[in-house]
Amino acid sequence: MQWPRGGDEVKVLAVMGSPRIGGNTDALVTEILRGADLSGAETERIDLIRYDVSPCTGCQDCRASGFCVIKDDAPALIDLMLESDIWVIGTPVYWWGPSGLLKAFVDRWYSTIHLPSIKKRMAKRVALACVYGDADPDTPRYVLGMFEEIVSYLGGSLTDRLLVRASSFGAARQNPDVMLQALELGRRLGAGRQ
Repeated sequence: MQWPRGGDEVKVLAVMGSPRIGGNTDALVTEILRGADLSGAETERIDLIRYDVSPCTGCQDCRASGFCVIKDDAPALIDLMLESDIWVIGTPVYWWGPSGLLKAFVDRWYSTIHLPSIKKRMAKRVALACVYGDADPDTPRYVLGMFEEIVSYLGGSLTDRLLVRASSFGAARQNPDVMLQALELGRRLGAGRQ
């Protein structure tokens, strides 16, 4: 996997952690990337449900090499992350946390922190698009807190948060205000603006 054009455009990579293609998280990620495209960014998308990403086994082999020894799709996906400028992380809230798909992938980022040359390349500007079905607006707080900590630890910055209540399949797509917020977020990201 590699970036298609490889020019000087801002590279925005979306990691879609929902298993529900066509659902609310998918709608937000799609619209954010559309906005980034409209701003001239080069975009790429990872739908984790389409890849083989095993959970971290805690073997610690990456501590010496800086690379994960598990033979699946995660190393190639991490390579895309290393080559990007901005990440968009999309997830629904599953039991007050991110989806299992996303959590398994994030755990594999552990392999990137042992060599300073690799860890430095993980320091990115990050936008979080998080969908929750509960009426309580604090429901995504643990997902938000998790990514604030991880991104900060990697030396990056969680600059944008789009936290959306959508209690039924497709509800986000039917909400023009939410779709406009996602589009405008993508435009800002694609233009490299805060």
